[in-house]
Amino acid sequence: MPEQPEPSQTPTVGGADAVAPRSRPSRRPVKAVLFDFHGTLAQVEEPLEWVLKAAATCGVTLDRMKATILADRLLTAGRAGGPLPARVPPRL
Repeated sequence: MPEQPEPSQTPTVGGADAVAPRSRPSRRPVKAVLFDFHGTLAQVEEPLEWVLKAAATCGVTLDRMKATILADRLLTAGRAGGPLPARVPPRL
């Protein structure tokens, strides 16, 4: 997209000051496109909801307390697409 709006291209009709229509200036070519697929770069789901949905997908029902503990562990270890972990557990 242009950084500034394009000038009006409405020609005046007749006379010495008539303006011929200009072709549109070319736009900058696209150099790259970045796609994010479900947590590769950014995770939009809350960690607790993510854990509950992941467990349900595996056929496991978690109570909220257990899911909260697992979500906290996930954040501590560094969830994909999430913030950097505050610390890395020694076993990792």
